[in-house]
Amino acid sequence: MEIQLLTLACIFVFAFFKFLWSIRLFNNVLVLIGAAPQPGQCDEVIKREYPRQTTLVIGRAAMNFNGGSRTYYFGLDLLPWFVHPYLLIVSTVIVILVLYRRDFRSVTLQLLDDLRAHH
Repeated sequence: MEIQLLTLACIFVFAFFKFLWSIRLFNNVLVLIGAAPQPGQCDEVIKREYPRQTTLVIGRAAMNFNGGSRTYYFGLDLLPWFVHPYLLIVSTVIVILVLYRRDFRSVTLQLLDDLRAHH
């Protein structure tokens, strides 16, 4: 029981820090957008690099948010382990199937693919 509780606590602490870091990065993105130089106020290097660097920060924020979300899914997945070890296997399979559907078979993903194909 102690191992189960310690494992669960570690997973949720990890998810907390992933979400917290994501929020901080998204806040930095807002600052970058608000501080973006006007086209007439910067040289060509800044015009090209500022949006690229801002996009990289957005990507890092999204990656950390996704990591926190997945960690949370698998943290909840551990709860049936308290009832019986075999339920952990069943719940893990269910979580993997849900994540697979959301990551590779969702309507939203199809819409994003369609949008990307048109550009």
